[in-house]
Amino acid sequence: MTAFSRIALFIFLTTLISATVSQWDARAAAPQDGFAAALDTPVNRVRKLLGRPPRGMPGNQVGKNHDLVRKAFRDCVKEANVSTVIVTSGGEQVALGTIVREDGLILTKASELGKNLRCRIPKGGVAKAKKVAVDKSLDLALLKVEKQGLIPIALPGAGVGGQRAGELAIGSWVATPGGFSDVPLVIGVISGERRRIERDSPVIGVSIEGAPEGVVIRQVMPGSGAESVGVEEGDVVTAINNVIVNTPDDLMRVVGRSEPGSKVDLKIRRNGRDLKFAPKLGRKTNLGMAEQGLLAHEGGPLSDRRSNFPIAIQHDCLIEPHQCGGPLVDVTGKVIGINIARAGRAVSYSLPVSTIANAVDEMISTTVSLR
Repeated sequence: MTAFSRIALFIFLTTLISATVSQWDARAAAPQDGFAAALDTPVNRVRKLLGRPPRGMPGNQVGKNHDLVRKAFRDCVKEANVSTVIVTSGGEQVALGTIVREDGLILTKASELGKNLRCRIPKGGVAKAKKVAVDKSLDLALLKVEKQGLIPIALPGAGVGGQRAGELAIGSWVATPGGFSDVPLVIGVISGERRRIERDSPVIGVSIEGAPEGVVIRQVMPGSGAESVGVEEGDVVTAINNVIVNTPDDLMRVVGRSEPGSKVDLKIRRNGRDLKFAPKLGRKTNLGMAEQGLLAHEGGPLSDRRSNFPIAIQHDCLIEPHQCGGPLVDVTGKVIGINIARAGRAVSYSLPVSTIANAVDEMISTTVSLR
């Protein structure tokens, strides 16, 4: 390389580096809105390096969830956006939340919550959140933040839990606000009749047999919760959730009362040693399918609690488990429900707003500090 070429290359590289640094400085100096700040986490920086979309944004940039399509629905989510918060646990987003009272009451999905809860509120910063009430039948939790003047969604009056007036027809467009963007998080259509979502049958993933020494495990199913924690053939179950097990019916009775996705405490006797395991209960329909296979089959993660709801609206918005708890709106911007679960490749559930109204009133009435 000639001296002239080296000088030219040096000037080019110097200019390129200078421009890049200037761009970084400009980005650092620019004010970051709440939505961008919510996405700026260590996990999302790694996901960006891997070419994957950040958590909190739709992973699908084709079809109805392409940016250009979602922009056409921005007016639908304009009002609900100010009532939608991001719920974090330990700094990671675990759910969305819906403001239901101006003095800091926020509704969200209960089973996704962890410890050290915080809510990122549109134009309200970040506030510590306390879980003050839970409705297990609906998988809802009521959070309280020390904020005043929040903008709640409009809830119908109490006593209208069975109301079906204004129910959207199958094929009607709906959208999920994200709270920190002027376009919907995802859009979709009503894809099924409003109905009860029956409870999945929970399973540990073993076949058992009564024997003189107790309840013996004869087979451990591949991909099951039992296999993942190290339960083995020949183990003898002595107790589950502190209930003594003498017969197979004793074990099955406790499992049957539990929810798929929850953990049970097993006490096992193996070669004279007492051991403890905490397998996660699976679903009978997915028995034998490992977690990786299930994710591939369903196109992404599903909610642990995705069944056993007394009433739900079915739609095909591609929400993820950490995007449940926020509102669902129709094309006029009216809140028609709260997203409660992702249940399949193109199946999500939302609790109707009338059911939500009754649940909120009930939780408030049973919590002395909120009356």
